[in-house]
Amino acid sequence: MKNYKRPYNHQPAFTLIEACVGLILVSIIMTILQFALPNLKAQPVLVTPVNLTWQNMISALEESDQSFKWVEIVDDGHTLKLMRKLDASSPEPKEYLLKLTKSTHTLYLSGVAGGYMPIVYHVKKVQFEKRGHRIWMAVEYIDGGTNEAYLAITKKAT
Repeated sequence: MKNYKRPYNHQPAFTLIEACVGLILVSIIMTILQFALPNLKAQPVLVTPVNLTWQNMISALEESDQSFKWVEIVDDGHTLKLMRKLDASSPEPKEYLLKLTKSTHTLYLSGVAGGYMPIVYHVKKVQFEKRGHRIWMAVEYIDGGTNEAYLAITKKAT
């Protein structure tokens, strides 16, 4: 009787069933990622609660040590021009604008000479009005919420 060699060496390898199960798992993961990525990208990077950022903005504007003074309302009531003397050594106060950027829905404080600081996010609309000697401010958010406040800042002496 002849001794035939086996064509296969029985080395450890994946079976056809194991390979199919692996491909099915990879396709399920890819499908989940395909539907999840657009939702993950739509979520804002900053998820600080709106009320917290609103209170922080009000307290920063009304800070007693280096308080802001309002100069005028510009841009049809959508921008507030402010002034602030940083310290006793600075000869002149600096001018700032408190306004909304429509592209990122952010209420921010910008220097007239440049630079900016985001303050409140997810803002749809902002309105400033002079009421007596004070400034009334109303903010409407993208999710439909609103905040209103009379700012405890005085008008800049002319």
